[in-house]
Amino acid sequence: MPPTLPPPLPPRELAAVTALLGRDPGRGTTIAAVNAKHQPAVLRCYPLRFPAVKPPEPFPTLYWLLDPDLHHRIADLERLGVIQEVHDLIARRHDLKDQLAHAHRTYAQHRWQLLLTHHQQQAHDLGYTTALRDTGIAGTHPDHPHALKCLHAHVAHQLATGQNPIGRFVLDHFFPAYHVQSA
Repeated sequence: MPPTLPPPLPPRELAAVTALLGRDPGRGTTIAAVNAKHQPAVLRCYPLRFPAVKPPEPFPTLYWLLDPDLHHRIADLERLGVIQEVHDLIARRHDLKDQLAHAHRTYAQHRWQLLLTHHQQQAHDLGYTTALRDTGIAGTHPDHPHALKCLHAHVAHQLATGQNPIGRFVLDHFFPAYHVQSA
């Protein structure tokens, strides 16, 4: 069955997401997970944005972390150098390398598959194929499948899908009490 664009968010959810983002989330957006307070925690974004007077633009971030408290706490971890610690861990553990490479590949495949067929063609015609079909989490280039750029993106992916080894590591080690429900 070909993909279809999800319906617009209901007004109450749209208002909550808009308040958290500071802008309208755009077409094709869904809430992927809610936190313990039943507030949107992760947004699943459509891979293209549709500006009013321009052609579509790529939006390669598939899962966006909305929970402001968790977002700030992860930013603190990044400022403290945890990304380098995780890089070091990835370098030592081949199982984690393989899991991360797999997460990047499946993330890219899922993003491409979410596009409607005519949007895939449009993305191709506009030169966005690599950005939308091939790059991994947080824009990781396919030639660097063990790269890590943004803990927020990995945590959002984990919360939405349960399939991100870095997001799982961050949550297990730094935020073990944080839980979400699928939306």
